[in-house]
Amino acid sequence: MLEKRTKYVQKLSLIILLYFLLCSSIWATKSRFISWETLEDDQYLKIRLNFNQKISFSVIKKRSKNMHIFTIPNSFNSKFSKRQNLSHLLAISFWIEKYRGGLRFKLYPRGVEKLQAKLIHNQKTLEILIPSPYLSRKQIDPEGNKFVVCIDAGHGGQDPGSQGKSDDEKDIVLKVSRNLRDVINALPGMVAYLTRNSDYKIELPDRARVSNYAGADVFISLHMNAIDNPKPNGFEIFYISKKGALDHKKVSLKTEKIDILSTRREKSQNILQQILIDLQQNQTVNESALFAQSLAYEMKKVKSRRNRGVRRDSFIVLKNIETPSVLIELGFITNKKDLDYFKSKSSRIEMCKRISQGVINFLKKYKSLPKESGTSFYKDSKTPILTKYPKFVVEYKRYVVRPGDTFLKLVKKFKVSYSRLKKANPKINPDRLYVGKTLKIPNIIQ
Repeated sequence: MLEKRTKYVQKLSLIILLYFLLCSSIWATKSRFISWETLEDDQYLKIRLNFNQKISFSVIKKRSKNMHIFTIPNSFNSKFSKRQNLSHLLAISFWIEKYRGGLRFKLYPRGVEKLQAKLIHNQKTLEILIPSPYLSRKQIDPEGNKFVVCIDAGHGGQDPGSQGKSDDEKDIVLKVSRNLRDVINALPGMVAYLTRNSDYKIELPDRARVSNYAGADVFISLHMNAIDNPKPNGFEIFYISKKGALDHKKVSLKTEKIDILSTRREKSQNILQQILIDLQQNQTVNESALFAQSLAYEMKKVKSRRNRGVRRDSFIVLKNIETPSVLIELGFITNKKDLDYFKSKSSRIEMCKRISQGVINFLKKYKSLPKESGTSFYKDSKTPILTKYPKFVVEYKRYVVRPGDTFLKLVKKFKVSYSRLKKANPKINPDRLYVGKTLKIPNIIQ
């Protein structure tokens, strides 16, 4: 009996030993994930996943989730946690997970349709190349004879924005942005460019980067309002205004009083302020005000839309964007009438036509030349909007400041651009005009 037990124990021990030897042999063939790194440029982002042995991989794309999944069989990870932050314009993060005896990497690029992936370093490194979907001014307008309108659909991806009963802000503003792009692209001498064309998140500072890289002449950020009370409705337009310099370590944001406030609105307001900070610039603050007024004038022509006014915000310039910029709250997602209006394609196009007309009116009056271009508007509606600008000379006349005058009023009165009037009077502070002061008013003679 004892001999039988002894033989049984020996056999069991042998089986266990063979099992562990087999497992260790299999484990030894697995590749260990040891590090990752990024290389970046204006045109691309490279992610390198490094292993200690040769690997193979496969990749699938889930368009609905804006996600690419890379699977690496016979591999393991003993060092990194699941989420790895990238904080890059082209990608947010990637996740590392165990998957069927190997590893799975879930990558979330921003607006990128096609990725390039290959094995390098003797097949021990997987290199993922994410080409930039964003275009430069020369790529958007190679001949340099069009005005570029940058359209920013607010929120996106895991940031839904304000939420109605059945719709998210991010989805509605994306539809409006696409409609506005199509309307503007149908106009001669104009081209529209979107900061995002699908459902993905862009960090707030990156929206200004996209616009700057595109060399936009004007920038429009589209949003929807929200409040607990279902009654408020209508659109409002924000621009930015600098009232004075503060200590950069003690930034204070002061907003004009808004007639309706709620806890749900606070988050939206914070986002609005952050976007406005990124759009702020010294030289075009007043042009942004004129741009906002031009848009409001056209948008209020839609009979079913209530104009809630043009508003401004004042704070230190944190980041500059060299173009007139506005943020439009198209309506209230919590108001059934507003929501139904923007769920209708025909209604969206109606509003987009009014917005595009506001853009045209502003550019005609205050922006005679597109960036890096030699073009201007012609008054004759039968000719193309843009054509080559003839040579001109500038003459000046004197004007003595009167009570009630402001720089903006003089810009409108003498039909001269803000920048041109400022250039003619470099020692004048536009925010502090004194009665009796003499200004030089430029007059273009063609």
